[in-house]
Amino acid sequence: MKQAQQEGKTELKQEWKLQTEKYIQVARGEKYPRKGGFYPDEVRILQSLLNEAPTNEVDVEFQRICAAVAVPMFSGDDRDLDGNYDHVLLQSFVWRSVERKDAQQLIALLSHHCPRYIVYEPLEFYLAAQWPKSIEPLFACYAATKAPAVKQDIVFCLRRAFPSLHDRFPADDVFIRRAQSWYMGNRSKLAVNMKYQYLVSQPVQMPGVDATNLFVYQSQ
Repeated sequence: MKQAQQEGKTELKQEWKLQTEKYIQVARGEKYPRKGGFYPDEVRILQSLLNEAPTNEVDVEFQRICAAVAVPMFSGDDRDLDGNYDHVLLQSFVWRSVERKDAQQLIALLSHHCPRYIVYEPLEFYLAAQWPKSIEPLFACYAATKAPAVKQDIVFCLRRAFPSLHDRFPADDVFIRRAQSWYMGNRSKLAVNMKYQYLVSQPVQMPGVDATNLFVYQSQ
């Protein structure tokens, strides 16, 4: 099993490195600067390779990344492909699960590793705005995971989403219950806050504009 995992990782990783290096080389030859670096492109390239790879190879990599003790943060260096591979793989699997609307895989993944951002978007915003257009998976993952570090990451995301509730109920388990209860009771009346302060490149907000909460009431 370990040999199959290593072979699958090596083949997929090597092809990703080749395609990414080629892409970066071509892009750097263009005249306009690359805003935000190549991080999103690296995730996109690996997701495309996962979609084209044999199912057994994808399954092996999925099981390997879930079983990893920890997944490192993105180094910020586009040239560090070896060091960034597992991080980009985790991000790609989240993208893939959302694209395929695979709730089972998404919950399995986030129950083992819960990235606070999906590329440059806060995880909670990404789930609410893309698919399942809900943050229910975060509550499910909090209940499912046995890893304290994952629980901490989930709480971090939900604390950003519901700051006032967290102020009132700072104990993690109580906060999660209260946030889930409030969300489930109000979700039909809520809209995703496109002014959410944790989104990149947000302009200075006008007075009276709610930028702190992930959700606003639909009339706002």
